[in-house]
Amino acid sequence: MTAFAGLVVWILTAGAAGCSSSSPSAPSPLIPTGPGGYRLVSDASRDQLPEKSVTEVTPADPSLTKAALDRYGFTGASSRIWKATTGDFLLDLAVRFDRPAAARSFASFELTQIADRVQDVAPNASLGQSGVSPFKAIPGASLYLLGGPNRQTVKPLFIEGVVFSSGTTTYLVETGGSLPITAAVVERYARLQASLIGDGGNVEGRTPDGK
Repeated sequence: MTAFAGLVVWILTAGAAGCSSSSPSAPSPLIPTGPGGYRLVSDASRDQLPEKSVTEVTPADPSLTKAALDRYGFTGASSRIWKATTGDFLLDLAVRFDRPAAARSFASFELTQIADRVQDVAPNASLGQSGVSPFKAIPGASLYLLGGPNRQTVKPLFIEGVVFSSGTTTYLVETGGSLPITAAVVERYARLQASLIGDGGNVEGRTPDGK
């Protein structure tokens, strides 16, 4: 199974695995609610997401992610995952480090790995294109898309996300499922996450719809 497929499997089966009894340590604020029709299935929003879960929930190779977390001084992580009855999901992940440079380095690592993951799917004009591009709504952020039939299955998989760092935290906001979801969805929630930490985003109000 590729890391890309593993990511989808981990999220679509998420639940109690995202929880831990670890003590909270100044958790980063996360998106409070998901899209209409989505149900919160995993809430590890108080910095209690285990390192192992972090390695499984990002698009990067798990073993390489663990090495990067150890190298950059991982100190904790928070996440929330919402799912729709269709299997589509929204992930909000915050990974904390001991210094801002480490958070920036981990964001760069993720983007490099995501670019490599483009080779794990077969981009097809009828299924969507894969790639990484700047996301100018948030300073220093990048938008990525992984779309196409996975090599291990005939079922198409689509992942769209935004990665950015702020202070000592790297944020990853991601949507995905078996059908392409409009990029506006992940962009809207990424801007919401940025607004919650006071880091750009240009979001009006405190909800994804600007209400």
